Amino acid sequence: MAENGTRWYAVHTISGKENKVKDSIEQELQSNDSLLKPYITQVKSPCEKILKQSADGKKKTEKDKILFPGYVFIEAMYTKELPSLMRDNIPYVLGFMGNVATKEPGPLSEAEVRRLLGYETNQMVLEDSEISFQKGETVKVVSDPFNGFSGVIDDVDDEKKKLKVMVKIFGRDTTVELSFSQVERE
Repeated sequence: MAENGTRWYAVHTISGKENKVKDSIEQELQSNDSLLKPYITQVKSPCEKILKQSADGKKKTEKDKILFPGYVFIEAMYTKELPSLMRDNIPYVLGFMGNVATKEPGPLSEAEVRRLLGYETNQMVLEDSEISFQKGETVKVVSDPFNGFSGVIDDVDDEKKKLKVMVKIFGRDTTVELSFSQVERE
């Protein structure tokens, strides 16, 4: 729990509209006559960057993938008015997650908050795609610590999306295990 009396809550939204809800809340908080400003301090909609490669492995595109579809998280000082203020002023908000019997929103636990805030990384994830590599193919490493090195594929594990690549390090062939996202075809 924050020192200012706020807690984190899960706000149920229409699936696919999470970023619009987040943006609407942030715009509302910037407004001088905001009804939500006294209550809400932060808004999060955790997502991860997905790196998608074309079938030939040369073209890469990036997109955001929402980690919790249908939910936006707010740090707020809860009052009985807050759920109706959210539904009335923010499009696509369905309500707060909480206790079904009492119909009262329940704050997230400390462990859930740590997990939620732990998603604040810029880590790239390779999306499942039709990319496949073959033994004997030459690839270039595009991530640290072997960035810029070239090597020949010695083994391919399509299921785990891993490669064993023979790379020359200090004049010797060394086997390095890399994921599909760490290499590109030469």
